[in-house]
Amino acid sequence: MGRRARLVLVFTLAAGIVRPTLDSAAARAAPPPVADAWAEPELLLPPSMQLLRAAADATGVYATRYDADRGARVLLRRAPDGAVQLLAESPRVAELALDDGHVYWIGEDGVQAVPKTGGAVHTLAARDWTLVAEAPDQPRWGLALDGDDVYFSLDDGVGRVSKQGGESQALASGRGARVVGVDAVEVFWLEQGDGEGGPSTTSVLATLKRGGPSRRVLAHLPGVLAVAVADDGLYWLAETERRGVGAIHRASKSGDGATTLVGDVPTYYAQVLAVAAENLYWLDYPRGLHGPMRVRTVPTKGGDPTTLAEPFPVANKLLLDPRRVCWAQDGVRCVPRGPWDTAHLPL
Repeated sequence: MGRRARLVLVFTLAAGIVRPTLDSAAARAAPPPVADAWAEPELLLPPSMQLLRAAADATGVYATRYDADRGARVLLRRAPDGAVQLLAESPRVAELALDDGHVYWIGEDGVQAVPKTGGAVHTLAARDWTLVAEAPDQPRWGLALDGDDVYFSLDDGVGRVSKQGGESQALASGRGARVVGVDAVEVFWLEQGDGEGGPSTTSVLATLKRGGPSRRVLAHLPGVLAVAVADDGLYWLAETERRGVGAIHRASKSGDGATTLVGDVPTYYAQVLAVAAENLYWLDYPRGLHGPMRVRTVPTKGGDPTTLAEPFPVANKLLLDPRRVCWAQDGVRCVPRGPWDTAHLPL
């Protein structure tokens, strides 16, 4: 999906923010200009050449990274007070998700979980490597949480398993199936087109959470890089015919009313779009990997995008907690979600 990450470049240039000087009279007007409200990014986890996956909520930041002392990957929790806790050693994680009490992930061992406070790792839906004929395509692996269940995609299938474990239920299957969200009724997932005779496409499907027929919500979308599901609809970032330039679109969950919210989005990495509290957040890359990226937001109902930060080095993961938008790759760094929230508020 989209361009794969190419050569990994390691930069030592410190992240910085440019703050233009504002006219004092204009600065007194309300609301203040966006650039005046930029906050210096807060470093929550230090840089790591192999900070692989991350998620965040009010209880902290959870991330997998390579631990040189152990010679293995580890799953860490960085609590709001700054304490860092080891939760699991050698987890094989493709994507993380959080609920009130546990960290869940999907990867080469299937669907697993560990308490946020630490403890034994539990396998909820095991993956039998003897039945996997081809090398895994990790970008297709996804999971979403709802109530007592975990919805997941693995090896071209969509399934459901209780958070307590037990027998998993197959809900649907499709080429390159990837779960992207769940609501009160359905689980939403992506299916890849075969690309024969032209560029590959992506369709969005929805399947009843307890099983049943699937419906095709959006068909044959070109250049899809990321999809987010919210109460009020579906959002997706897709490349346009202009190389390195995309747009963010919205449609209802019935597939109607498709519209473009933001055009001319400089693209590079996939899965850098999230939605929360009636706002969309994303990362874009005006200079590719060779200059600052932008951390941006826009209301889900539309409007002018707001730039929250222009950090460097760039990142390939976007995280949201209740008050911050964060990005991960060169460590985990965060700023307040908007210029209206620049105070250092408690979680």
